[in-house]
Amino acid sequence: MRLRYLAVCASLLAAAACGDETKNPALPDAEASRVTATANPRWSLYDSQTPTENLDATGGWEVGTRFSSTARGRVVGFRFYRAAGETGTNYGRLWTNTGTKLKTSNPFPSGTGWVTVMLDNPVEISANTTYRVSVNTNTRQAKTGGGYAFNGALSNGPLYSDGGYYGQPAGAFPTSSSASYFFIDVIFEEYVVTPKPDLYIYDINPFSGSSVVITVCNAGDAPAPASYTRYYHWQAPPVGNGQVVALVDLSTPAMNASECKNIPVADPSPAGYAHDYQATADIGGVVAESNESNNWAKRTWRRY
Repeated sequence: MRLRYLAVCASLLAAAACGDETKNPALPDAEASRVTATANPRWSLYDSQTPTENLDATGGWEVGTRFSSTARGRVVGFRFYRAAGETGTNYGRLWTNTGTKLKTSNPFPSGTGWVTVMLDNPVEISANTTYRVSVNTNTRQAKTGGGYAFNGALSNGPLYSDGGYYGQPAGAFPTSSSASYFFIDVIFEEYVVTPKPDLYIYDINPFSGSSVVITVCNAGDAPAPASYTRYYHWQAPPVGNGQVVALVDLSTPAMNASECKNIPVADPSPAGYAHDYQATADIGGVVAESNESNNWAKRTWRRY
């Protein structure tokens, strides 16, 4: 997130105005706090497809599906097609693509055909990252041979899969790739993020003896209305007490998402003094920001 705004600032403003990366703390990821829970859609790779084969799975196998999502969200459950004649208990498992197990479900219900188990604690997954979901089968296994090879990849909403995996023993990470469909699926809840503005003090750039330029950026993903930037300047002579030179509210123009503006303020800085410059950009009112913790910055400057 931080690197994106550095690039934006560099493209909009001169380097002297934008400053360097060390002048302000990194922006925290505030996306989780912006999720609109009631609007989160749920997706699965399979719809109502049915397998064409019912295979002997004596000895126990772990079969699964490799998948990814273009959107961030969480896995809230597992589905699989339970073959006729399958016996014993089945569990769903979520893995990273390199074999780290992230979750084991409670047992699936009995029955034949599509069965579902919901997770007691959903697992968050990252966008554009590959995972595997698997289920152990004990006596019978549903399958469609050559599914990925001849019928193409599975996709629905943000979910995508182009491969199946299998292996032994049951319960272990399935490592052998296959072009077949094994009818193992996830129930994925997509995070819907409400776009919001986010004012951010990128830099406070003192120009000796004349003015200070405050660079404010909208680091959000929605336009920011006209607002204000509060500016504070305290200076201390080499000997004696310090004094407040300026404490003013400056007009901050409206900004588009990922846009920066320079706000100059006249403020002579005498030589030999230490100067503390502080600024806070805040929209205020009824407009909520995506991140309220990153809009303050401070610079210390001594003019010789």
